[in-house]
Amino acid sequence: MKRVLSVLLCLAIMLIGMATAMATNEISGSSTGVGSSTVTMTATQADPTYVLKIPQTINLGSLTRTEESDIQSTDFTVTMVSMENFFDSYTSVDLSVSGSGANGAFELKQANGDKTVPYKVYMGVETIAIDPGELLFSICGVGEQLGRIELDTKDIPAAGTYNGTMTFTAKIK
Repeated sequence: MKRVLSVLLCLAIMLIGMATAMATNEISGSSTGVGSSTVTMTATQADPTYVLKIPQTINLGSLTRTEESDIQSTDFTVTMVSMENFFDSYTSVDLSVSGSGANGAFELKQANGDKTVPYKVYMGVETIAIDPGELLFSICGVGEQLGRIELDTKDIPAAGTYNGTMTFTAKIK
């Protein structure tokens, strides 16, 4: 039994020595020797992350219905708090916006009725309104972006409280 164990131990030591010899390259020569080793690594890249603050409420205040066009507006701010791991393949966060009307239309609905008031959304000081679902901002770094909502008081159909929702959709690009 001892002999068998001794033989098995010798075989195991020999196999370990052979595996080590196979895992190395040798350089030999009488004066100069050259050899090479393969260098490898595995790299990973963290997914991009961001923190974006959108307004909790956008209040147009108390408006009076008029016969003539009277544009009322209020600004809102979107703040990119942080952007991390945005490398070559990821450069920005695209922010689109839609309303709570049919097909994402920008409209406010009367709280105790079925009447609606349309409104428009603008990117900063731009003079062309965006369509629902359209790009509002392409944000490439930390900071604030200014948006604006406009409503024409002649479009108010009746007195009452009107509410709606603006849905912001962010997508890493």
